[in-house]
Amino acid sequence: YCDVIIENKAGELYSFSWDFGLLKFDRTDSLFVQLVLKDNFNDFLRAKVYFDASFDSENLLWIGHSNGLAKIDLEEKKGYDITPFKKQDNPSNWGINGATGLFLDRNNNMWVSTGTHGLLLFDSNKKIFKELVNTSSTFFTRYIEDKSGLLWFGSSRGAHKYDFERKPIELYSLGNEINEERTSYVNSFGQSYEFESQIWLGTGKGVAMINKNNSQVTQKLTQFRELSKLDTVEISAIVENSNGILWLATRNEGLFSFNLKSGILRSYENVINDTLSLANNFVNTLAKDKKENLWIGTRE
Repeated sequence: YCDVIIENKAGELYSFSWDFGLLKFDRTDSLFVQLVLKDNFNDFLRAKVYFDASFDSENLLWIGHSNGLAKIDLEEKKGYDITPFKKQDNPSNWGINGATGLFLDRNNNMWVSTGTHGLLLFDSNKKIFKELVNTSSTFFTRYIEDKSGLLWFGSSRGAHKYDFERKPIELYSLGNEINEERTSYVNSFGQSYEFESQIWLGTGKGVAMINKNNSQVTQKLTQFRELSKLDTVEISAIVENSNGILWLATRNEGLFSFNLKSGILRSYENVINDTLSLANNFVNTLAKDKKENLWIGTRE
């Protein structure tokens, strides 16, 4: 598995895997290699699904995974389990004990999404976790801060907006939450360069957009007819690059690119015995580095 790819300020790339835990990209050999940590913390990191990662203001690496929350001091090569909630024994799925999204905000506080323990905030001044939303029924996911400074994050109920000036968290639902659960589910966000007032939403059923000026959600993107082919597909990650190409990661359908100017949709899939094709059609994550390279994490 390659669930998360993250770049630090120095341009170093890190990832995580089920078999080896924390990996660092070796640019000389062009491959990810295991980063050995003290006190056998590599063993703690193995056999986990990774949801998200973020660097804090002290350049410590926070990791949200299927058995809670971890933090790594890369200089000291030392890791810590900092899970702020009580874990269930023998959970029935990976989300129950999961820290499912991370975001460092403008105040250097860390937002922590969870699968069944609500929404948490780590106060960097007081060094404590605060409970923002107490719920066991909402699966919170990832974040994006738009150019105007509004914070957006996803969940099994839709898209949420937080205004740092006004404070209340607002919910924008997608579809019928009771009868069409996956329609409501927002997995990921992407900032749009082509349409500055819009934010892309990767949902349980296709691609949607939200207008950050009036918070209007558009699920049927009639101006992008080809994208309707993905209306039943779960979008796990979404990235728009500066030349107008929208990249869409899917679970089991491979990778898609959509040209926002020409309207052409292209698919990329695993081809047996073709080492230049995707390793697997289950694409977990997309990451764009400082040089505009697109990194793709798949199940294999």
